[in-house]
Amino acid sequence: MLIVDARSYATAVANRARGGGCEFPQYYPQCDIEFMNLANIHAVRKSFLLLRALCQSAIGNLATTDQSKYEYCSCFWITEA
Repeated sequence: MLIVDARSYATAVANRARGGGCEFPQYYPQCDIEFMNLANIHAVRKSFLLLRALCQSAIGNLATTDQSKYEYCSCFWITEA
C-alpha cells in the first residue's frame, strides 16, 4: 500500500513536533510513504479557488481576452501546481 502525504517531509515532521499528525514508516511496516513536497497547502487552495472562479466565469464565453489572461496569471496556479 502507498500512503501519499502532500507535504514535504520536513513540514510533516515539524507539524508532528507541534502535536500534529505525521505518518512514519515504523507505524506502517507493509506500506510505502511518499512525500510530495507541496510548498504550502493554503496557497495551493487559494490558487485553486481563484482558478475555479475564473473558469466558472468563462463558461459560455469562449473569447480569450487580455483581462482573462491577466486573471489566470494572477491566480498563481502555474507556480503552485
